[in-house]
Amino acid sequence: MLGNFSFVGSYTAESPEYATVQSRIDANLNGDSAGDRTIINTGGDPTKGSSVTALKNSAGAIVGYVANDPTAMYIQAGRGALANGGRNTLPLLVLLC
Repeated sequence: MLGNFSFVGSYTAESPEYATVQSRIDANLNGDSAGDRTIINTGGDPTKGSSVTALKNSAGAIVGYVANDPTAMYIQAGRGALANGGRNTLPLLVLLC
């Protein structure tokens, strides 16, 4: 009844989907409710993100930000900071069986 057949294994490799990492802060000060992109630390660990602490001058004005975890790749952009993160920088790895 059964004959002349064989099993063939196959594997399909695909590139992952990507997501855009956002700061959840209006960094570019345009007044919209959408969060802006992050600052990319090219030497950082791609599995980490970090918030920031504002640096203030003697008058109390914010003059910059410092990352709370300098080893992170994705740094939250503070208000008025120039975010350099592009679209689709975080690969989403999905394992399908």
